Amino acid sequence: MRAHDTGSVSHAADEEMKLMDDFGSGGGMTFACVATAEVAVSVVRDTGPTPVTKMLWSSSQQPVTAGHGNSPIIVSVRQVSSAIGNGVCVPYRNNSRVGLATASTSSSLPNNEKAAQPKPYPVTSASSLQDWSSLPRLGFPAPRDPAVVHAEAVSQSVRDRKERKREDKWNRRCRGVSLLASASPDVIVKLRAVAREYGIPHHLRSVMWLTLTGMALKVDENEYFCAKLLRRNGYVTGSNADAIAADVQRTFPDHPYFSDQDVGTYKLTNVLHALCWRNPLLSYCQSFNFLAAFLLLVLDDEERAFWLLVHIFEELLPNDFYGETLLGANVEQAVLEYLVEKQLPRVAAKFREAGLQVKVLVANWIMSLFVNVFPIETTLHVWDYVFCRTPSPGERTPAHLEITLATLKYLDDASLLSSGDAGELLVSLRKHTACLFDAEALVRLAQSMTIAPAQLHQLRRQCKPAVVQQMKAREQARVVQQERRVAQELRSVRQKALTSANDL
Repeated sequence: MRAHDTGSVSHAADEEMKLMDDFGSGGGMTFACVATAEVAVSVVRDTGPTPVTKMLWSSSQQPVTAGHGNSPIIVSVRQVSSAIGNGVCVPYRNNSRVGLATASTSSSLPNNEKAAQPKPYPVTSASSLQDWSSLPRLGFPAPRDPAVVHAEAVSQSVRDRKERKREDKWNRRCRGVSLLASASPDVIVKLRAVAREYGIPHHLRSVMWLTLTGMALKVDENEYFCAKLLRRNGYVTGSNADAIAADVQRTFPDHPYFSDQDVGTYKLTNVLHALCWRNPLLSYCQSFNFLAAFLLLVLDDEERAFWLLVHIFEELLPNDFYGETLLGANVEQAVLEYLVEKQLPRVAAKFREAGLQVKVLVANWIMSLFVNVFPIETTLHVWDYVFCRTPSPGERTPAHLEITLATLKYLDDASLLSSGDAGELLVSLRKHTACLFDAEALVRLAQSMTIAPAQLHQLRRQCKPAVVQQMKAREQARVVQQERRVAQELRSVRQKALTSANDL
């Protein structure tokens, strides 16, 4: 059933779908649905460039709440889904989308926003036709490496069994708990404890990330934030615009969501430009595109992906982590080297013998929060851990460092770290992390290597002065080298001029 059909209300009694009691806010409306209804369908009349939403009805021909209505609760783990796009209520049957309504982001803004004359920018008109978050590997193609294929096949039955167990635990512990913006601080604390103990069921992940981080409230309080920002300012210009354009084209090129046939590239572009407008002090880094793309695959919603990115950059990681000079990332390198030396001396010795510095893992692993490091399923559980480990206000998370230490310990305990040169060690790390499907074991190890936020803050303060001096020394050396190169070029030009004069 597609929703650009007629101007009359469409009754969907023949669909026999179970209504999900979750809701999400998209571009134009917030849909809240009660668990007793059978169907929720948005009906849109095509009146030109601006679709008009008419009514929401259930199969019992009773209107379903449209607006800021009942708060979503967990009735059953598999009944919760955040299937709301840009002003679109997407019906589900057995966790599969069966219909799609489209609404322009620009046309779904409040009336007072429509009066403005914005700079143009491409808008996304609908959610993806495919629910990528429900597919194995988020819809990524099957791996080609025989070792990864074998590891995935061997672990599949175990992972499926653990997922069923996880769902049962959540059904027993969290039935009736309010989610998203309606979750109280006490409820969020309880949910974090359950998530740390059991992990997050796959069908709850998108909703739980927003709930655990408190970003659901931000989405609710700042409706249409990305759309308003881009309508007012358009896309950024200059070097950031060039970098975004280049990165979008090389972000997950093998994934259908980011192909010309789907909306992923448009949504990714919007989120990255909105992020640059939100925080001009952030220096755009190549890892941004992978972070945003990964969130969009899970959420398929620009506003929600944007606010989770804001949470990562402004609340989890240091403020200067992605600054223009990358001072925070350099400090994190020093902190990681200290922690590995202190907690994993054998691993530190292997890195020294290979001539490889531990700090390379900050750029390779941490700046992209392990996207493209682990298998997709493991990366999802790692992000669960990162969002569960949200510290108290004013503190920064140590989760990324705990996961890094746990990964090194896991590989070392299994005797999987190569003892060759730097190149061999890097290949060994890349090869074995790609086969790491035991996410539960990895997370348990991370929990056992707890770093207190206060301790991490102190370590960063201790490491920062030395890092600043090193960066100044490198900059001075770079300036001296540049001056020498310019002087050498001038001498060369002068010599050529003298030679030419003598020839005359």
